[in-house]
Amino acid sequence: MKIKSFNLENYGPIKKFSLSCEKFELIFGLNERGKTALVEALGYYLFRMSSPRYGKPEGLVIELEKDGKVHTIFAKKPCNIFTSPEVSRLMYVVASDSAIYDKNKQVQFWDAIKLLLSQTEGKFSFAELAQKIREKIGYFPKRDDWKPEKRQIIEKDIQNREELQRYIKEQNEIERKYQNLVRLNEEYKNLKEELNNMQIAKKYSVYQELKALHGEYLDCKSRLSLYDRYEDEFYKRWQHLEAEKKGLIFITQNQKELQAEISELENQMKEIETKQRFIQNQGFYEYLTNLKEPQAEPTLFYPFLFFLLGFIVLILSFKIGFTLSAPFALFLASVVALFIVYYRKMSIRKIELKKQEWIAKAQIQFPEVETIDQLRKAVDDLSDNKIKLQTLIDAKKEQLEKSQKMKNIEEIDAEIESLRQKTGCATIEQLKQKLIEKEEVKKRIEGIYARIFNILAEKDVTKWAGLIEERRVEPPEREYDISRIDEVEKKVRDIEESIRGISNEIRLFEELNKKSFDIANPGFAFHELAEVEKRLKNYELEKNAALKAEEILNSMSNELDIFIDDVLQGNESLSDYFKFVTQRYNAVKIVNRDFVAIDEDGKEFFSGELSSGAKDQLMLCFRLAALKRLYPEGTFIILDDAFIFADWIRRERLVELLKKFVSEGNQVLYFTSDNHTMELFKELGARITNL
Repeated sequence: MKIKSFNLENYGPIKKFSLSCEKFELIFGLNERGKTALVEALGYYLFRMSSPRYGKPEGLVIELEKDGKVHTIFAKKPCNIFTSPEVSRLMYVVASDSAIYDKNKQVQFWDAIKLLLSQTEGKFSFAELAQKIREKIGYFPKRDDWKPEKRQIIEKDIQNREELQRYIKEQNEIERKYQNLVRLNEEYKNLKEELNNMQIAKKYSVYQELKALHGEYLDCKSRLSLYDRYEDEFYKRWQHLEAEKKGLIFITQNQKELQAEISELENQMKEIETKQRFIQNQGFYEYLTNLKEPQAEPTLFYPFLFFLLGFIVLILSFKIGFTLSAPFALFLASVVALFIVYYRKMSIRKIELKKQEWIAKAQIQFPEVETIDQLRKAVDDLSDNKIKLQTLIDAKKEQLEKSQKMKNIEEIDAEIESLRQKTGCATIEQLKQKLIEKEEVKKRIEGIYARIFNILAEKDVTKWAGLIEERRVEPPEREYDISRIDEVEKKVRDIEESIRGISNEIRLFEELNKKSFDIANPGFAFHELAEVEKRLKNYELEKNAALKAEEILNSMSNELDIFIDDVLQGNESLSDYFKFVTQRYNAVKIVNRDFVAIDEDGKEFFSGELSSGAKDQLMLCFRLAALKRLYPEGTFIILDDAFIFADWIRRERLVELLKKFVSEGNQVLYFTSDNHTMELFKELGARITNL
């Protein structure tokens, strides 16, 4: 929050003054130059200070930046930026008067600090203020109850409200039912009229439908006679002839192919028969039938080994002189065994050679045969192939014979032409389309007949015209949605039932319920109820407000103690600032609601024991520490020769302290007529404006 600029015209010594304010600003003016006029004008409109000596400065315009917005304050309009005089006393320091509370109100200093932060006015403490609030409304929070006399008043109002609400509720319900009854009667009348018109429209619609259906029925019967020549039998016969003709054309085209295929198959049959005669004449059947399973050819290794063993034993018996009978017998046995194995081996070889002879003989007709198994299979396949060929030949011959017995194409075309003349159709597709149309006409006639019979309940077609004419009605004045007749009839019945029910309820209320209330004018009941509810609401609001106020006051009292302690101690606190300025007092504390300064030796001095200059310096340090915590985003302070009682050394430190205050995002506007003070500000970078 900063002062962007201010303009003042025709006020005391000031004719016209305009200033765009810097953060660190000093306005210097000798006596009678208008310095005091400027200070008092700003203090009056920003902080509602006492009336200045030159009256209200109506030519004053101030631009104030707050929360990122610029507010333009005209002297002719009230300023609502600072509504608390306690805040004003922090931000506005009058020359030779550094107190932060109003001495005329005789408020002790501690309560003045709490008033400063709580934004309350008066001389009462928080506890006394809470007690007076409770006594004022007659409520005891600890008992959570009203005073007896107040509680009786409230209970009477509650009872009165319940009776009024019950009466108004029943009266409103009856009024609503009256209105609903009027609405239902009007709706019933309109629906009855609409239903009557819809029924007329329905009769007219039925008459129009019957008339149209009868005309369409006669037209369809007439159209059906034109389709007598188109018969299903004609179509089926024509379809059969077309299929027969296509088959005949196909068979005729394939007769030569059939004959060629038969000839080829007969040649294959001759080849098979030739092979069968060859096999029969050469005795292949007998050979293959008598041929045994092949046997493995025995090896001569073991018999020969046995022979060598017998021979060696025999030779050894001669040399050693053993008896020769046993060795000789062993030798003979080995010779016999070797001969038998050799004979069997030669027999198996002869059989294999015989097989090769038969295979070579068979290759004359079966060149692909290389083994006995292949020969046996080839012989067996001949019979199967012969049966298959014979079957295929017979089928081909039967097909060829059948094609030769069929009609010729000329006979079929003649019969188709006869069907064309009977039906008058050039193609079978035309006849099919005519039959479809004929069926559609028949179905339409059946549908029309069913619909007319359903309405007239008469099977005799000759009577239809007279019955339809009897139903003739005049057309309605406008079109109606006759599909809604059932819906409208149901609505009419429902409304009739509702009207009877509401009428009975109103009659009972008029006869019985209304006599139980002693209220002649319903309007008075509404007014009385509003007054009672207002009083009851106010009682509740008073109680909630008192509880909330006491809660807030208690919370504020605790929070203010913490806040004051934070202002007094720590970095950038009152103690920190006062020590820097005086270089004598190390700390400041509160005792019995008064400031106490503590020097380097630990001696304590109440504020009344300090010099005027030290007291002013103490109050200025308190202002800076408090403003820093109240407005952490930054604010401004206006001083009017606030250093008048300070010696030169402390003035330098005070100016340095203000410079530090500015560097932390705040703004200082210092008004003075002292050259030394001006030079100090100038040295620390303040902008100097001379009046």
